Amino acid sequence: MQASLELLISKLSVLAGHAVSIDEGWDRLALQGVYFTELGETLLACQEILASLNTPPLTIDWDDDSVEADEIRARIAAGDLPKQWRIVYAKDHALNANVTVGKPKITFFCVNAKFLAWANRIDPFDASSFPFSETQATIIYVNGLRLAFGGALLAFCPPTGAGVPDEWPTSSNLPSGEAIRQQIHILGTTALTVTPRCFELTWGDIDCTIAAPFRMASARIMAAALANTISQNTITLYGVKHREFNIICPGDTTPNADSVSILAGALAWAYAERTETRLKLLADRFSLDIPEEGSFLSGVLSCVRDALRQAREQYEFVILDRRDAYAKEVRNFLGDLKAQARSYAENARSVLTSLLRDVLAILALVGVTFAIQPASKSIDFESPTVIWFFHSAGMFLLISLILQLVVHIRDVRLTERETWFWVDKTREYMSKSTAKEYLSKFIDDRRRLFYGQLVMLGAMYLLASAICFALPTCVIFISHLSD
Repeated sequence: MQASLELLISKLSVLAGHAVSIDEGWDRLALQGVYFTELGETLLACQEILASLNTPPLTIDWDDDSVEADEIRARIAAGDLPKQWRIVYAKDHALNANVTVGKPKITFFCVNAKFLAWANRIDPFDASSFPFSETQATIIYVNGLRLAFGGALLAFCPPTGAGVPDEWPTSSNLPSGEAIRQQIHILGTTALTVTPRCFELTWGDIDCTIAAPFRMASARIMAAALANTISQNTITLYGVKHREFNIICPGDTTPNADSVSILAGALAWAYAERTETRLKLLADRFSLDIPEEGSFLSGVLSCVRDALRQAREQYEFVILDRRDAYAKEVRNFLGDLKAQARSYAENARSVLTSLLRDVLAILALVGVTFAIQPASKSIDFESPTVIWFFHSAGMFLLISLILQLVVHIRDVRLTERETWFWVDKTREYMSKSTAKEYLSKFIDDRRRLFYGQLVMLGAMYLLASAICFALPTCVIFISHLSD
C-alpha cells in the first residue's frame, strides 16, 4: 500500500502542478486546470492506483462531462481533448472508510503550501478543525516534507513513509481529555476540547519549519491544561495570586522543540498522581512568576522549567505534611463514626428499656388491682371499668411505641445528616468516596441491626398492646365456656 500511495501522491502532484485552481484540506482535494499533454495518462494512472488500493476513484470532469477511465481512453483516441478539466477526491472517506480498530487513519497533502495553510488554521480547542483523535493514531503524508516528525498518536512523514519509528503508534504520557476536564473548568458558549495527546510531539524533526504550527498548537493546549479555568481565549489561575491572561497574544513566538518537551514534562508530572495538589503547586509558581505583560503561553514558557523544579521540591514536603493531616482527619472521622454507631445502640437500648418499663408498669397495676380486691369478690371482666382499664393500657403501649419510633428514628437520621454535613465542611484530604467506604464499613451493619431491633421491639409492643385489648374478651369467653 505504501508504494501505491507514494505513486498516487506523485501523480496528483503532477496534476496540481498544471492546475489553475487548487483546493486541498485534510479530507478533500479539488484541482482544476487546462489541458496539457500528459493529462490523460496521469488521470488513468491515478484511477488504476486507486483501483489497486480498493478505494473509490477520482471524480473527473472533462469539460462539462463527468467521465470514467474507459471514456477517457476513448476520447483521447478520438482526439476529443478537453479545454478544461477538474478532479475531486474525498481523501478521508476513500482512505479511511474501512480502517479497522487499532489501525491509524491516513491522509495526505500533495501540495506543501496547502498543508501549511491548513496547519496554520488549526485551532487546538476546536475538534472540527483537525482529524486527530485520542483513541486512534493519524498519519499524514506530506509531499515535499524532508524528515518525518510526530508524537505518540500523530505522524507527519514524506510520501515514502521513511522516518516513522518501528514501534509507532505508542502510548502517551500526557493526560486524557477526560482527566483534564475533571480538573479544570471549561467555560463558553462553544464546545472547547482540551486534548494534549492529539498534538503531542516527541520524535523526529520537530524543529523544522513545517512543524511550527503544530509546536504552537501543542504548546497552547498543554499550557491550557495547567490552568484552573479556560474560556475561548482566556485563562484564569487560582494560585497565590488570582490572575487572568489571554492564552496567546499577537506577536507570540513559536516555541522550539525543547520548550515543547519541557512543557509536556510539566503536564505529565502534574497529572501523574495527586493531580489537584501538583496543579496547585504549579499554579502558585505561575501566578507569582509570569510577567504582567504578555500572554499566558509566553509566560508559562518563560518560567516552566523553574516552576516545575520548585513544585517538585515543594511536593515532597507537602505530601509529608498532608499525610499527617490525612491521618488526623481519618482519626477524627472514625471518631464521628464511633459516636454514630453508639447512637444506634443507645437508641435501640432505650426502646428496649421503655418496653420493659411499660410492661412492668402495667403488670404492677394489674397486680395491685388483684391485691386490693377482696378475697371474697372476684374481678368482673365484664365491668366497663375493667375493660376501660385494659384498653387504656393497650392504647398507652401503642402511643408509647409510636412516640419512641418517631423520636429515635428522627434522632438517628439527624445524626447521619450532621455527620455528612461536618464531613463535607471539614474534609480536606479525604475523598468523598473514601468517606462513603468508611461509613459503609463501620455503620451499615449497625444501621441494619438498629432497624431490625426496632422491628422486633415494635412487634413485642404490638403483641403486648393486643393482649391488653383482648384480655377482657378472652377471660369472659373462657368463663362462659366453663359455665
